Amino acid sequence: MHHVIDPAYPCGINTPHPLMTRIRTLALIAMACPVFALHAQNSFEIKITVPDLTNVAGGHELPDGSFVFGAELGDGVIVLRTDTSGEVLWTRALADAANDEGLYDHSIAVMNDRILMGGYAMGPNTSSRDGILHVLNMNGDVLYQRIIDVGFNSNAVHTLTGIGDGALIAGRASGAGSYDMLLERVDSNGTVLDSWSYGSAGWDWAYEAIRCFDGGMALVGYGDSLGGPAPNAYLVRTGAQGEELWARGVDGASADEGYTVTEDPVTGDLYIGGRTLGMGGPGLRGFITKFTSDGTHVWTRVINNAFDPIGITPLSNGRFAALLRAQNIPGGHGDYDALIVIFDGMGTLLGNHLFGTAASEYPVSLSRTSGGDLLITCLRSNPGGIYAVLVNSNGIGGCTGTSVDLSWVEYSPTIIDHISDLNNGYSAGDWSTGVTTPALTREFVCCAYPVNASFTMQPTGDPLTWDFTSTATGAGTLTWTIDGNSYSGPSAQHTFAQPGTYTACLGIEGLCATDDTCQTVSTNGDAVDERPENTGLRLWPQPASDYLQLSSNSPMRAIELFDAAGRIVRHSAVNGQRFIQLDVQGSAPGAYLLRAWTDAGPVHRRWIKR
Repeated sequence: MHHVIDPAYPCGINTPHPLMTRIRTLALIAMACPVFALHAQNSFEIKITVPDLTNVAGGHELPDGSFVFGAELGDGVIVLRTDTSGEVLWTRALADAANDEGLYDHSIAVMNDRILMGGYAMGPNTSSRDGILHVLNMNGDVLYQRIIDVGFNSNAVHTLTGIGDGALIAGRASGAGSYDMLLERVDSNGTVLDSWSYGSAGWDWAYEAIRCFDGGMALVGYGDSLGGPAPNAYLVRTGAQGEELWARGVDGASADEGYTVTEDPVTGDLYIGGRTLGMGGPGLRGFITKFTSDGTHVWTRVINNAFDPIGITPLSNGRFAALLRAQNIPGGHGDYDALIVIFDGMGTLLGNHLFGTAASEYPVSLSRTSGGDLLITCLRSNPGGIYAVLVNSNGIGGCTGTSVDLSWVEYSPTIIDHISDLNNGYSAGDWSTGVTTPALTREFVCCAYPVNASFTMQPTGDPLTWDFTSTATGAGTLTWTIDGNSYSGPSAQHTFAQPGTYTACLGIEGLCATDDTCQTVSTNGDAVDERPENTGLRLWPQPASDYLQLSSNSPMRAIELFDAAGRIVRHSAVNGQRFIQLDVQGSAPGAYLLRAWTDAGPVHRRWIKR
């Protein structure tokens, strides 16, 4: 038993090319059977206090199973890496003395061996406000720093999405209607490869972009002049070269904004989430809307007790998870809490889990690990810091998670077909900041690392000496107790004083959980006098491959075979014969202990199956 010690998915198309169908099939298999990383799949709920913290960019898993987080610190930004338990390994604070730097939610991304951190800068070295991009390696070395500028006007990087060979930027750039939604593609060095903007005659911002299966992209945000009476959620689907295939506005009869977009890797359906002031009546609430890959509206659900879905990700078996901001929700923990909702492609709510403390935890990003787990990252107040929860794909983990009553209702918004104003181009530039290394420490709200104790055992050439090898999962300290003797490490060898039955136990102590298991060791037959003239039992051939012959001076009643781990693998009644032939063709090769129950008592012999 366990003992607790201390508390980017592409978009699809309607009629896929055969290759796309195969890619989607492989993607479905991957979603249903995720490839687990080599590290243990842990669960934790942590806080990292950061003095003067003003915002959090989010968090992601790194290739080795550790994590990276980004945040806004005073007039600069900070990037920090932790181990698999959230313990801080290094920090890098980046700031320029002459300019103020800041960031938005979900503005950190990981691809291969690079960490990209986006944001904006304001001051004498900018065009009013410019997007900026920092590129670091896994050791925290700053490799590149870029300005993300369009037309030498006001710009900003709102979010970053890793796409394997680089990242997609969603943000804003000056356009015909003051601002347009900005979409840029950068390589792993932060160099801009392509830059596009999509807009209306009004004020338009983009909040998230994803790459599509066919090489195109999807961009979500809001637009002032799409056709509704107030700002509308704004979704643009593009081709591989940024050309607009279709655009839709989602109108809820008041102000609506789209914050996140994802897609079903099999069907290509798109899901967007955002904030509404009008769907279902006046008041702030969240909504999730599904479109087919050609832009047809399927359904919209409104969540009355929470708002701002800021991350949606596909799970296995046609399910999806979304992260929302819940404020003063009935049954909640404090001011702001992190709410995970699980739903399916039909729009059915399958469950929810709420995480938080008496302080305020303001959710900013949701990401998936290589093992399929979910990482929730929040801005924590009083004191300021990063709050992160690692849970499994069902939302289970941490210690504060609880289900709450939600109002999840259907709504029919007005869908607006829109043709965007299109622009492209950018202005390249470099950015340089100083680097410091603040000392930060993780604190557990709680954690539960699933360590599992297990081991194998087998005799050596000496009949009383056995080898014990751990097969335990999870990281921790291994301790053996064998016949009252203690050992440590991944393996142990023990010599028993005499034949008999003994107990061997292995315990594993993880960071905040332990597990133990025991097995029985039988050395009865391996140390007795095996000479036929003394035992009265003969067996041949030795080794045997097909049939084993046995003869005994005393009538035999039963024959038992034990494998190397001391387990009975065969029992045969004999009924008083003095000579028998055993068919051993089905036995696995290896060493066995044979016990013959005779009228004179039990007799043991070793036997090798070839």
